[in-house]
Amino acid sequence: MTRYFTTKTLENGERQFYRCRRLWSNSCGYWNWIDDKLPSHVSTMIHNQKVELDSIRKERNHLKKIVEDMDGIEDSYLKDMTADEIFELNDMNGNEISNLTKVFALKGKMSNLESKALFKREKRQIYPELS
Repeated sequence: MTRYFTTKTLENGERQFYRCRRLWSNSCGYWNWIDDKLPSHVSTMIHNQKVELDSIRKERNHLKKIVEDMDGIEDSYLKDMTADEIFELNDMNGNEISNLTKVFALKGKMSNLESKALFKREKRQIYPELS
């Protein structure tokens, strides 16, 4: 009886294969590739995209945590203000407004990261041979 697995190595990308269900010492030694081997540049590209996507997800989660930690801040408060008004308030209130502007910058970064991740998902759906 066999079981299906997926490789996670750079050389084989995410090729699928069958192998004996039993562990190493009791195994019958059977294994067989399900997928054809991809060209090395494609495997490398897939690996690099997965590493980049993991990095983007980690950064997104970190930024979400920062924004959640600052959840008491009113978004609309700063949206309607001009840059001069923000700087004036910043002078009067010290770092409080500076922190608010940082929150908006972080939200912008989060949005960009989510857009990149969405683009990559759509690209994989359009070009499944690259995923």
